[in-house]
Amino acid sequence: MSDPRKVDPLLDRAEEVYAAWLGDREGGAETSLEDLCDRHPELAEVLRTLAEDERAVDPGLLGLGDPLPAPADEPGAGDEIASFLDRLENRRRPAERYRSQGELGRGGMGVVERAWDPDLERPLARKFVATCGGTHGQRRLRRFLTEARVTAGLEHPGIVPVHELGLDAEGRVYFTMPVVEGCHFGEVIALERDGSEEWTLKRAVGVLQRVCEAVAYAHDRGVVHRDLKPANIMVGRFGEVYVLDWGLARRGDPGLPKPTATPLDAEALQTQDGDVVGTPAYMAPEQARGDLARVGFAADIYSAGAILYHLLAGQAPYVDPGVDSSSTAVLARVLEGPPRPIERVAGDRPAELCAIAARAMAREPADRYGTMLDLAYDLRAYLEHRVVEAHRTGALAELRKWISRNRALAASLIVSILLVTGGSAAAAVVLAEKNQETTAALASAEREAQTAAAVVEFLHDMVREAGPVRQGLSTTVVDALDARAASIDESFPEDPHVAARVHGTVGDFYRSIGRIQEGEHHLGRSLELHRQSGTDRTPAGLAVLRRLSEVLLAQKRQDDDALALLAGSVELHSTTLGAEAPETLEAMNNLAVIHAWRKERDEAQRIMRELVERSSSAADLVGLEQRATWMSNLASLSEDEEAESLLRECIAIRRELYPDGSDRLYKAMHKLGQVLRRRGQPEEALALHEEAVRGRRRFREQGDGELLETELAFALACMELERFERAGEVLDGILATAPAEWSAQQRLGELRAICTQER
Repeated sequence: MSDPRKVDPLLDRAEEVYAAWLGDREGGAETSLEDLCDRHPELAEVLRTLAEDERAVDPGLLGLGDPLPAPADEPGAGDEIASFLDRLENRRRPAERYRSQGELGRGGMGVVERAWDPDLERPLARKFVATCGGTHGQRRLRRFLTEARVTAGLEHPGIVPVHELGLDAEGRVYFTMPVVEGCHFGEVIALERDGSEEWTLKRAVGVLQRVCEAVAYAHDRGVVHRDLKPANIMVGRFGEVYVLDWGLARRGDPGLPKPTATPLDAEALQTQDGDVVGTPAYMAPEQARGDLARVGFAADIYSAGAILYHLLAGQAPYVDPGVDSSSTAVLARVLEGPPRPIERVAGDRPAELCAIAARAMAREPADRYGTMLDLAYDLRAYLEHRVVEAHRTGALAELRKWISRNRALAASLIVSILLVTGGSAAAAVVLAEKNQETTAALASAEREAQTAAAVVEFLHDMVREAGPVRQGLSTTVVDALDARAASIDESFPEDPHVAARVHGTVGDFYRSIGRIQEGEHHLGRSLELHRQSGTDRTPAGLAVLRRLSEVLLAQKRQDDDALALLAGSVELHSTTLGAEAPETLEAMNNLAVIHAWRKERDEAQRIMRELVERSSSAADLVGLEQRATWMSNLASLSEDEEAESLLRECIAIRRELYPDGSDRLYKAMHKLGQVLRRRGQPEEALALHEEAVRGRRRFREQGDGELLETELAFALACMELERFERAGEVLDGILATAPAEWSAQQRLGELRAICTQER
């Protein structure tokens, strides 16, 4: 759509019509803006633009610097504006100081050009107010001067400074600023989503943290931005971060005196550069409702959360592919309720960042962060591996984060394993905090603390006795552990509960470094001791059982002992935690896997079918991705008709979870393509295989085994439809990247020869 501000011949006529309408409204007429536009369709766009600029004028910033001219419809306003222009005229040089070097951009307030300052020998940006006469021209000038004064009053590294306010040789009002070269944050989001090596998620979050600090400074000066969005954040070539476009800013927060405000409508949501969708998508509900008496610092906090939502989800809140994204439609969705939960659209993004976005975007301002600095602090906490206040707090969380910041220390490595088992003093503190009301709970917490202390003492003695250097040879934590692991039972002859916790810790450590056999031995001994002490149904005992199950599966154990343990795990978790608990369902999946390995297909299928049915009613607990995984597993055990139905539902879930794609999504497409080929649907199968190949190449390296299987399936689908040239191209790529030991290597030459012959 063309910018109506550029259609100069219409401005004078539109201003006359608009001014007359304002006069009629002040006289009591009830004609709406849309009625006016209907009467003058040729002026409709310009009239809406005039109304937009009218609403953007905000006298709430008069507390900054010298008073600006009064609103143009107040007595003497024209004289004050004229006086202000006279002051600029008196300071104007006889000759033009700056040399224009071309236009940089154009928007509702005017034009920005690149200029050269010969006095200081530097480039700069010069912004001119768009010229037009009458009441609207005075209001536009007022808004322009407000932006200049606001920006000049905010002296922060993250806010572009204003150098000078003046008149050029043609009598146009301007202000100058540094030239900022780089990219806006919307481009950063796109680069990060595309897997750019330059833009990682953590670096992008670091930019947003600095944005929050800059806006927090503005809040401290009493200024609300009111239009935070990716397009108004610029990242320079050398890492500079700037918050731009303070043209819609206002002073103050709810509770402070404010001028009367006109409610917003869809047209008022348009920004100066015509970005209709962006502004409402990042707009706080109270601002969208036109409740400007409540639009304060919390509105900027919401907008920052919406920007984080965009970064995590790959799309702005309320803006979904294939859905009406006009300003009116987006505004209606903002007013209707919250956007899709960030956890559902962010895929496997960090839960801590999702929690930050969710809190910042709370519908009620009081439920958001107290200040923008609090939001910045949580973002910095995530980057520094500290506890994110919006996600999890408490002694255990603090200790976990401390460990992640000090991984190089041997003692920290041991304590981190201790945390995984749940046997820490911090866990006991948390347990005591949550159960203060009962003596039994406090006694249990004290027992946990004593157990944790005994475990920590054992590990501490182990490292101390080994010493950092023994007889000139470097001693590692693994060496120390090997030396003491055999003496665990001897160290706690009368306390099997403590011995069980130490065995579990040691077993988990061995498992984490790839020494699976030692890990299985100690985890098995831990489970045996838990049973002897009657703690096998406690969280610690169940955790050991789950980790031992994982060790058996990692070794692809199919013997009767492994089967019995996994079956017992299902029964124990079900009776202790419930039939639909996520841990119970995962134990069922593990049991089905081992039955499948033992060629007991019917039993594996029965368990998996029951698992999928249970997960349907427990969807809120297990999550959509876990359900999709189990559907895919059941499809591998099912006949083609049932497999097709399961895989289609799995793909639908993953398309919703991963709008930008994921390896899991494309793996399900690959599996469905194989099913459809067997069911005599070659065209759809070919389309699925082709999409799967394109997608998996984004997530896997060339020569990866699973990628090669997907490419081979695509080649075979092409051959079935006699598209031998395309099949040959795909096979050439496989031949060039497949390792010599790949299982299908021998077939490749034969298939390639068939393609050559048939073509």
